[in-house]
Amino acid sequence: MVFFLSLGCKKNDDNKKTYMVVFESNGGTEVDDQNVKEGGKVTKPANPTKANLIFNGWYKEVSLQNKWDFDNGTVTGDMFLYAGWIVDEDGYVVAFETNGGSSVPDQIVSKDGGKATQPGDPYKPNSIFNGWYKDANLKDVWDFDAETVTGDMTLYARWWVGGDYNIVSFGAVADGKTLNSRAIQAAIDRCSADGGGQVIVPRGVFITGTVFLKNGVTLHLEKNAILRGSPNPRDYAPASVIKASNARNIGITGQGVIDGNGYTWYTNNVSTHGEYGGVLIEIDNCQIINIENVWIQYSASWTLLLSNCSKIAIRGVTIRNPLHAANSDGIDIVASNDIIISDCDIYTQDDAIVLKNSAGGRACENITVTNCVLTSRYNCFKIGTETVRSPFRNIVFSNSTVRCAQANDSLARRALQLGAPIKCSSGISISTVDGSIIDGLTINNITMDDVRNAIFLRRGGRLRNNAGGQPGELKNVIISNITVRSAEWPVMIMGIYDGARYWNIENVTFSNLNIGFKGGETNSGYPDVVVPEDAAGYPDAMTWFYTSNPTIPCWPACGFFVRHVKGLDLQNIRIRLETNDIRPAMIFDDVKDLNVSNFRADRLTGHSAIRLTGVDDAVFRDLSLPGTTGYDFCLRGTNNRLEYQSTRVHNH
Repeated sequence: MVFFLSLGCKKNDDNKKTYMVVFESNGGTEVDDQNVKEGGKVTKPANPTKANLIFNGWYKEVSLQNKWDFDNGTVTGDMFLYAGWIVDEDGYVVAFETNGGSSVPDQIVSKDGGKATQPGDPYKPNSIFNGWYKDANLKDVWDFDAETVTGDMTLYARWWVGGDYNIVSFGAVADGKTLNSRAIQAAIDRCSADGGGQVIVPRGVFITGTVFLKNGVTLHLEKNAILRGSPNPRDYAPASVIKASNARNIGITGQGVIDGNGYTWYTNNVSTHGEYGGVLIEIDNCQIINIENVWIQYSASWTLLLSNCSKIAIRGVTIRNPLHAANSDGIDIVASNDIIISDCDIYTQDDAIVLKNSAGGRACENITVTNCVLTSRYNCFKIGTETVRSPFRNIVFSNSTVRCAQANDSLARRALQLGAPIKCSSGISISTVDGSIIDGLTINNITMDDVRNAIFLRRGGRLRNNAGGQPGELKNVIISNITVRSAEWPVMIMGIYDGARYWNIENVTFSNLNIGFKGGETNSGYPDVVVPEDAAGYPDAMTWFYTSNPTIPCWPACGFFVRHVKGLDLQNIRIRLETNDIRPAMIFDDVKDLNVSNFRADRLTGHSAIRLTGVDDAVFRDLSLPGTTGYDFCLRGTNNRLEYQSTRVHNH
């Protein structure tokens, strides 16, 4: 028996190169096939939905890439036709012979789930078709040899030309036990060699070690597909589940799950995955990268790392890691450019989205992060940690929510049992401490809930991997339209004095901030707490509280702590205290060119609302300090030059 096909116009939701196939249902009469060349027009069957209709031509939705001539037994291109079919909206899989010449007995696949034989080598050209295989029960009985079909209906099937490569056709087994690395890699290699397309991970649980994406390949996980990392460290080389290097036009898409199997490696609050290292997805020195809609979970360490890459789109990605999984960053961008990250939902122990640079790397620039929901124990949006030499430029973070983990979250329970905090250290953390320049940062329309610190800006002098260098620069920052509820620590804007020179943060504008703070401090000594410079310290708001003997008992200000800054505008700032607080709302120390307008704070019960030390060329206008029991201003030292509208000033 010979199969005859015709192409139709059914669209596919996955945007594949998709054609509809209509089978004749009598299976007996042979007719001449047409040659379909790229872009060639063809004849549509007169009535493709009628049973027993004789096939009389091709019709198509888009141009074919290859020439098919079944009558002559040839196919241009070393390629296997792989198709899914649909019967009354239930999906099944069928294999085609590619030479079109030999007839073999068909098997009857019945509605009660009868088994069938998979072709022995379904991706080899000229393999003879020898059976059906499926992923669900058929509704009707089909017997092409007997020329009968139970039910008067047409079979519709999807097929892909030079596009999609199902890992099952390459030997992958979805049993949650078999190691499928070789089968998946074979599908990737064939796809790339054929010019690119999609490698399909169908529904089911597929165990894998390291696989390598290659030029032109998108790894597509269908709904209910799970690609799970092996529990055996020897199955990884190098230390990633998915790795790509020096590739172009690659992607990871679909509605399936990539599972790092991290619970195999978590011990208390650390990963013991020594040989593996735990980077779940690592992409290095690649261009044109699309990561879309996948769910990624349980990484043993960093989840998604892109370094020295360009032209990156990450959209609709969900990341879930437990809060006791140490170093499980969500998305790490290192020395990469031309990036958009949007509509992502990230819940993880370490930094949710973090931008870094390395010695000798390219600039981290032209990056937009927008419409995301971020949850972390540390920093939700961060620039920093590694900031060696190469600059950060033209970066936008907007329209996003920083969410605090809740005690009843399933991913937070173990962390709480271990006594670990689950609150975010900083919603926004921007630091250069190893010599990089951060120039041109815009942050807009962000909401935060129950964080420790809302905003942390730091110019430091750690100089890791930059011996003999000097602190970098942090300048030209605009932060606007920020709403925060129940922050514990003040907004921090801090350059450093390293004992020889002042290294200022420069040209920062805040506007339209509405920040709620817990407040509640009553210790009269807290406003005079001296915050150490800690010029070489780790770049994090937690730095002064890391050890069992923290360097400060409390921040001396309840709203803003600003030190070593040149050029600072604060416009339309509202500080809301949940309970009365004895500390100043704002402390400015060594600040030049300061402009504060339309500032409001209440429930301040200490000596003064605003304290200034070494402030030069400052203007304060339109202050509203209802309920303040002390002075509006406290001026410390003799070198403060400012303009203000207040009679309640104390020169200390």
